[in-house]
Amino acid sequence: MLCKIPTWQEAIERIPEGSLTKYDMSKVTIGDMPYKKDWTPKYIEGVSPQFRIGREWAKDMTDPASITQWATTMKLKLQREANTGDAWIQSNFRIKYGTVRALIKLPNVKGAHSAFWLFGGLPEMDVLEHCGGWENKVSVTHHHGYDYNNVPNPKGKKMTHNNARYNKKFNPRDEFYLYEVELSPYKVVYKINGVKVRTLKRGLSSGENKVIFDVVKNSYCQTTTESVLDDDAVMIVDFLEVYKIS
Repeated sequence: MLCKIPTWQEAIERIPEGSLTKYDMSKVTIGDMPYKKDWTPKYIEGVSPQFRIGREWAKDMTDPASITQWATTMKLKLQREANTGDAWIQSNFRIKYGTVRALIKLPNVKGAHSAFWLFGGLPEMDVLEHCGGWENKVSVTHHHGYDYNNVPNPKGKKMTHNNARYNKKFNPRDEFYLYEVELSPYKVVYKINGVKVRTLKRGLSSGENKVIFDVVKNSYCQTTTESVLDDDAVMIVDFLEVYKIS
């Protein structure tokens, strides 16, 4: 259950600990970094492109036209037609400890899976996951391991339970909300508009994580790449704030 929450304008007044870099998503620089398996290129702030479109290892899965910088925002548009590329953008910079928060409005299109998450190896931290058919909820999920021992039916990712966060006055498809995760050596805290919705003290991150936004078709929302949606699904990201703690 998601308790009554303040507006994002009220939540943004709380300043997390750390050195702030604020990314106006309508103006961030986009471009590829060199890629080799099991090697991470050095990111240089002010020199390297801040984000890249698509996954390093499977660039053709993403439609470059799905990412547009419009007015004061960035739009990730998943096309309704079958067998089109997904909408995926990820940071070239990484964060180990600190706070990451973004102002986001989610699509109202059944079958579209939207996510804002951090990943650099386990754990995978899903600050939000959303199926377009969900009216008043999102999922906040922490994947802390894998279980492939039950062959031929592996359980797959180990994750937290009771991940849905719901409130009948929570309207993530119609309004912007501030989604946030705080990383430290001792705990991971997830928040929506400044309200704690999950705190974990096990399965913590100790590595460098990239920030990912995506809108895709997948089994989580009962679709495949061959599915046809009712409309294009558009996630709007206004800004991203990254507070790094050395």
